[in-house]
Amino acid sequence: MLLTTIPPRSGLVEKSKAFADVQRKVAIDFNLPLIDFQAEILARRPDDWDGTLAKFRSDAKDVYQVPTLIAADGVHPSAPGKYADYSEEALKKNGFQLRNVLTLHAYADVIRLVLAPAK
Repeated sequence: MLLTTIPPRSGLVEKSKAFADVQRKVAIDFNLPLIDFQAEILARRPDDWDGTLAKFRSDAKDVYQVPTLIAADGVHPSAPGKYADYSEEALKKNGFQLRNVLTLHAYADVIRLVLAPAK
């Protein structure tokens, strides 16, 4: 099992942080791998992760196309087609790509640390 923290939510940042803190505690208490999606979003875009911000309104014809990590609905990861690769730029502008990369790294850690044969 892999746990993933919920992303920050527009208008409910502190509440979403509280939920993520509980998820982090559960991961520690049960010794489970954690994908800290929320922390990664806030580290990469501390001031403008939120696709509901005025600066992204012109991009919000399709809520998922905003070039930041949370879509213009303020809840879900963004998925702008222009940033559908795994470059560093894309990982700052496409929330789904970021989540995919974090998940792949977590699975690789599980394989390497837990499932790899003992030497």
